[in-house]
Amino acid sequence: MRESAYLNFRWTRRTTRTAIYGFIIVPALLYYITDLTNQRWNWNGKRKGQSLSAKAESSP
Repeated sequence: MRESAYLNFRWTRRTTRTAIYGFIIVPALLYYITDLTNQRWNWNGKRKGQSLSAKAESSP
């Protein structure tokens, strides 16, 4: 039965809403969240006690 489900597919309110959520809203939300945190943390060569923030003041 599931092998031929695409033959009976129809765009209804429910399938349209699901498609919009799954293909537009969720990826846009993920992109927004990752864009906010991009370049915020710097893990390269950090030692115990040093800040991981990329904009932290460097200590001598």
